[in-house]
Amino acid sequence: EQGFLSEEEALSVMSDAGVSLVGINRVMDRLLELGVIFADDAAAEDDDSDYAQIDYEEIYVEILATSSGQKRLIDYIRNVRPPQNREWRPLITQMNSGNQYAFSRLFDMYLRVVVRIALRFHKDEDFELDDAIQEGSMVLMRAIRQYDASKHGNLGSYLSLWILQYISKAAADKGRTIRLPVHVYEIVKRLKASRKKLYSQVGVIPSCDEVAEDAKVPVITAIKLFEAMLEPLSIEDLLATKGNEALISNCFSIRSVDEELDNAALAQKLQTLLLALPERESQVLLLRYGLHDGTERTLEEIGAIFNVTRERIRQIESKALRKLRHPTRAIKLKEFI
Repeated sequence: EQGFLSEEEALSVMSDAGVSLVGINRVMDRLLELGVIFADDAAAEDDDSDYAQIDYEEIYVEILATSSGQKRLIDYIRNVRPPQNREWRPLITQMNSGNQYAFSRLFDMYLRVVVRIALRFHKDEDFELDDAIQEGSMVLMRAIRQYDASKHGNLGSYLSLWILQYISKAAADKGRTIRLPVHVYEIVKRLKASRKKLYSQVGVIPSCDEVAEDAKVPVITAIKLFEAMLEPLSIEDLLATKGNEALISNCFSIRSVDEELDNAALAQKLQTLLLALPERESQVLLLRYGLHDGTERTLEEIGAIFNVTRERIRQIESKALRKLRHPTRAIKLKEFI
């Protein structure tokens, strides 16, 4: 009746029924293919709050500052008359009767919701803004066509949920050798948010146990997901090759390492430290010091990979190394020095 399904409800039902993790992934992916909407209470918005409380001009300015290539789209949206109170109701009826203008008006009205959500994903998830806008625009057309007033309630809420869900899916797919199912990606976002919150509170990178507890996620699940966030780079694999001790030493300012040290134990310690860093920081260190393939990369090369400036990569590297040298983390490597 509400027009969407709670992710927690779906997972709870399947877990109670004894469905395996692989089975849950398959069911969730199939539900997505069928157009089922997964949402939480915070995702829903009504039309009135959308046009009454949000400063879209501020959003447009920020988008243009980020991507000047979106100027034509933003200029177009600025000239579109904002949604009027309950205007969508007769337009839906007319669209279902074959009125193409009604569809175009609905699409134009809610394009601004697309750019607002796309900007949020760009800022929070580091997802390419142009890709997010394109993904959101395509799903907006599909969502309008599939809307059923007898089932889906408020159109603004329904469209927002579609756009949120499918941009989230695109962000989860982006740049990963192994795709994270959307419901898993949502858990990853919770873990990242908890890690950021805990770090801001005490100034020390929290342990996996602390992050898992705050995010209300089983510890073993949190560990596996943090590992997945580092794929396809594998610290165990790179440490299995003789000669990497020097690279590790340079990276973490370890002055000398006994050549007979237990590589497996060191790998576990280093992985724990890197997993505690934000994903981009850990990836920059792995690339900068050749921990992935033995090839050290310049700041310019890494900047090209992440599509940012050389100076930005230098800042990320410095910040990550400062965190790793903090006494609370350096002590974990003391036995190997």
